[in-house]
Amino acid sequence: MGLQVLYPPQDAGKAEGIKADIVAVHGLNGDPKGTWTSRETSAFWLKDFLPQDVPYARVMTFGYNAEAAFGNTTADIIDHAKSLLSSLVDKREEDDELRRPIIFIGHSLGGIVIKQSLFQAKIEERYNSINESTVGIVFLGTPHRGSEKAVYGKILTTLATTVLNKPSPRLINALQLNSEALMRLTTEFRFQLPKYRVYSFYEMKPMKMLSTLVSNKLLSQWFQLDWRQVTMPKLLPPPGLEWLSGSRGRRSQWIYQCIAVLHCRARLIRTCVVFPPSSHPTRALATDKLFAGLFRVSSALPLHFLIEPQRGKLLGAVVVEKHSALLEIDGEEQIPVNANHEEMCKFMERQDDVYEKIFKRVRRMIKEQDSSPVYNASFYNKHYCIPRHLSAIFTGRDDIIQEMYKGFLATNAEITLIKQKRFVVYGLGGSGKTQACLKFAQDYRERFWGIFWIDASSNITANQGFLEISQMCGIDKDPKVVRQWLSNTQNNWLLIIDNADDPSIDVSNFFPTGNRGSILLTTRNPDCKIHSTVGSCELGKMTMDEAVTLLLRATGAEDTADEASRKKAIPVTQTIGFLALAIVQAGAYIRKGLCGLEEYCDMYTRCRKRLLEYAPEQMSSDYKYSVYTTWEISIAAIEKMCSETSRNAIELLRTFCFLHYDGIAENIFEQAWIKSYEIGDLPQDIAHMFYMQSQDEENHWDPLIIREAVVLLASFSLIKIDEIGHCMSMHPLVHVWARDRLSEELQKSFWVTSSSTLAATISLDRGLTEYRFRRSLLPHIKSCMSLCTDKPFLSEFSGLNRVDMAAAFAIAFLESGLLQVAMDLGEKVLEARQRTLGSEHPDTLGSMNNLAISYSYLGRTQEAMDLGEKVLKASQRMLGSEHPVTLTSMNNLAASYSDLGRMQEAMDLREKVLEASQRTLGSEHPDTLQALNNLA
Repeated sequence: MGLQVLYPPQDAGKAEGIKADIVAVHGLNGDPKGTWTSRETSAFWLKDFLPQDVPYARVMTFGYNAEAAFGNTTADIIDHAKSLLSSLVDKREEDDELRRPIIFIGHSLGGIVIKQSLFQAKIEERYNSINESTVGIVFLGTPHRGSEKAVYGKILTTLATTVLNKPSPRLINALQLNSEALMRLTTEFRFQLPKYRVYSFYEMKPMKMLSTLVSNKLLSQWFQLDWRQVTMPKLLPPPGLEWLSGSRGRRSQWIYQCIAVLHCRARLIRTCVVFPPSSHPTRALATDKLFAGLFRVSSALPLHFLIEPQRGKLLGAVVVEKHSALLEIDGEEQIPVNANHEEMCKFMERQDDVYEKIFKRVRRMIKEQDSSPVYNASFYNKHYCIPRHLSAIFTGRDDIIQEMYKGFLATNAEITLIKQKRFVVYGLGGSGKTQACLKFAQDYRERFWGIFWIDASSNITANQGFLEISQMCGIDKDPKVVRQWLSNTQNNWLLIIDNADDPSIDVSNFFPTGNRGSILLTTRNPDCKIHSTVGSCELGKMTMDEAVTLLLRATGAEDTADEASRKKAIPVTQTIGFLALAIVQAGAYIRKGLCGLEEYCDMYTRCRKRLLEYAPEQMSSDYKYSVYTTWEISIAAIEKMCSETSRNAIELLRTFCFLHYDGIAENIFEQAWIKSYEIGDLPQDIAHMFYMQSQDEENHWDPLIIREAVVLLASFSLIKIDEIGHCMSMHPLVHVWARDRLSEELQKSFWVTSSSTLAATISLDRGLTEYRFRRSLLPHIKSCMSLCTDKPFLSEFSGLNRVDMAAAFAIAFLESGLLQVAMDLGEKVLEARQRTLGSEHPDTLGSMNNLAISYSYLGRTQEAMDLGEKVLKASQRMLGSEHPVTLTSMNNLAASYSDLGRMQEAMDLREKVLEASQRTLGSEHPDTLQALNNLA
């Protein structure tokens, strides 16, 4: 067991010219030699063939206990993985060994052990050198998704447990098809795969002999019965099957009997099985236990070994199906093998076609690394000028790190000669951009001769960063000289330009000229994507799993996998919008004992601002700001510009924070302007807003003024722009921060501004476009009403502006089918207008009409009719018989009459409406056509 060096021999001294390490890992029931040795020729190809074809590689084989049914240990895959890693670290202690590329070859379960090992190497720093050095994996029949054939091993395990009272090993459970353990490992490992060369060999032939899996001796040990001393049972074979006879005798029949009983059970065929009484009581008891165990096996378990009637042969099946043996990833080479699961890794001679495919691919990987400057001895990391530490609780972001890897280290060599590699990471402040860069720098340190860092938040800090590089590298203390030095350095360097957030600074001035080196840029400004040459990505919300794990780590939880704790953590991460910095703050607050995990959400509701302003004390320097402080820096930068656009941007942010944080359409402000100018009266509450003055020389709506303000906010990632439809959105925490930072007076002022803007867009236009627009306003209306600073939204003390606002909102609720809300609000509007305007004012009559419609839709038909009759009489008296309000009243009353079965009265009213509409509006007017439709 353990890791054994096959080549070069131990007595060869320190081998010269070794360029790579090859590690072979056997599979289930294999061993470090037998798995790779031909039965016919006894050729152990790892030792006998491979050193001849790849003489510049050290070849090792790893052995571990992987007994199929049970053994002396119940160690699971992680235990074997850590054993492999620790052994490999011990074998790679010298400097030249640490820089050697590693190639793994895994058969069956060995491939799973390799995957688990590399995953552990990624997350445990002590094994980081293994993760960094691995360049390729050869999988031979590895069940990435499990195998149905593992079910058979589970049946035998069940029988052994029944007879011998031994525990079932976890390995068998882990190998079931689509098992949770395998699927989880495949998911966790998927982000590492693009950095490796992957070759997946899959078997084409079935296994034929059960004895390759279970020996006669092992069966006897399991059942505690000697086959020579047992009277053969009388067994009725299942339909279509018959017993083998001949030279194999009773020993073979004993195996086939076990198979047949399993087969009968699986197919629900009842079979008469009789064992004569045994003179030995222990054996008799064992026999009873055996068959009791057989018939407790689940009938859902399929049989994979049948007996062919005519030819008298034991048939089998492919152990690892093709779909399970393949990872289905980009760059994976999929290679079929014309052999069964056991024989696919045994070769009789060097000329074997499969062996040739394996060694040529191994040789190719080594040559690729040998020609790459990454592994040249003079190119290991020499300079690591990073002023910050990676947080000890850094979590996730594997997809982003992998994108960086692809851009910088997996790019075609020809591209490298053409252009400088630049990757841009952009996103909201507090999303973890800097930490993601630190993680990449730490993980891939040895792939760069030098890694340097500058803070580009200002020209001063950037120049200071270049001076620190000059001091470390012993060159002139001049930023221009440092950039020129990098431009002419042939070594592979990485320059991280962090915090390039100020849109007034041209960050390209910090780039060394030419096509050499790599630049990793972090910014809040999405426009910086223009500088990318090998990729860019937005760092947004964390996934729920990542957020929960980060929160538990931040609280100091010992077991982040505990299901109860994870369940408690989910509402917290949802409440704070899966934002990395907010999660860290919440965890620190909980860790300090200021509240419990399950109490945080309630406390957030009561003390949100206080919680989000909390700055953790024992965190890395990257977390020195609270969430709110981080965004205040952006506001300070905008205010510092002292321009009309910057002032407009601040006003717009204050308006947005009372609307819903998603789907803020530009046409809300356009429609407010258009409707106001159509009626010739700007609403007093919004007349002062810049977007209400947005008009060009011809008095048309000018969208550029508002778009310039929006673009400025987006350049700090305070909002996001969906260019299709000119819609804006905000992170939920930015939304509440923008509101919390306002004084009480400003909150009242901008609540009125936001609500009045919405109300100004609402009209009674009946077109489909207008109807859809009013429906789109509903989330914003609900947001404004819920954030009303003086509750209730409408009361006896409300002014006319608030009443008009409520009337407009009631129309939107009514059209959207929120009838009860529309009715409740409509009743309050009517009451307020009757009190302030009188019962026969046109606005009051309009409110009565709308309320009558709500009554009608809610089935309160009599009330709708009574109110409709009052409206009609008042409208005819005050406005005349052909006024639009009067005609609307007649239409609504006709609908109420119809609902009450008074059809003649309904028809008479509708005829009057049609005649009046034709006379006053014309035959083609939409209202006339609607009246005609109502009469039809």
